[in-house]
Amino acid sequence: MRKLLTLLLCLVVHGMARGQTNTYEYRYWFDDQSEAVVSGFFNSPGGHVDMNTDGLDYNLHYLHVQVKDTAGVWSSPITRMFQKKTSETDGPVTYNIWVNEDTERMFTGSLTGDTLHLDMSHLRDGLQQLHLQVSQGNFYSAPKSKTFIKLPHAEGMGYLFCMMNIDGTPFRMERLPMSGGAATWVIDTDSLVTGIHRYTIMAITPTGYATSIREGFFVRENMASQLANQHCCYQGDNGTTVVVDGTTSSDQYHFDLDMS
Repeated sequence: MRKLLTLLLCLVVHGMARGQTNTYEYRYWFDDQSEAVVSGFFNSPGGHVDMNTDGLDYNLHYLHVQVKDTAGVWSSPITRMFQKKTSETDGPVTYNIWVNEDTERMFTGSLTGDTLHLDMSHLRDGLQQLHLQVSQGNFYSAPKSKTFIKLPHAEGMGYLFCMMNIDGTPFRMERLPMSGGAATWVIDTDSLVTGIHRYTIMAITPTGYATSIREGFFVRENMASQLANQHCCYQGDNGTTVVVDGTTSSDQYHFDLDMS
């Protein structure tokens, strides 16, 4: 029986919010089969494409889609994972979870949508690898693996070593006291220029185990006290340079220009 996968391409077409009806060219391929690209045309909005999945096995797969706009430019590939099922794929979804190569100690159960709580107290502290496989009827997914770090219980640890890099440069390292399993870190950013900065942060326990590296962005803004210390420098047509002090009000900086 021919298996068809329907994709609503209206979700990935450029300029759909304008309410226009246009014909767009699309192309798609499965997994890493970039040599087996299928292309065609569809009308938007409201267009759809039927995709033939006969050549795929009954497992998890990746679908990659691109759409060409009216200027002839291909969009970045949109990638989604899907599962090709058989008529025998029915019943509850169950899971098997194990850590490292210890398949003797397997976590099993049915997926209900609730958060899974797994007891990892038997593991040694340090780097571990968790493996997950789900099944439904006679269908079994390929195992998915994720690396994690087993840390000592935070309760009872007196401190953490915390390290922060900003814009790829070491910025601060500090030993922080723990309270109730948490540590608070106040960072002084006065030495940074105003604008957007990228930070990475990690913590190391007293026993030497490190957390994963967390990354994020923040905006360094001028404070009212810094605005109050600013000066304005301007030059008129006569070439004379004038420096004046400004005033701050409601975090706004104001200065007067002498136009005489």
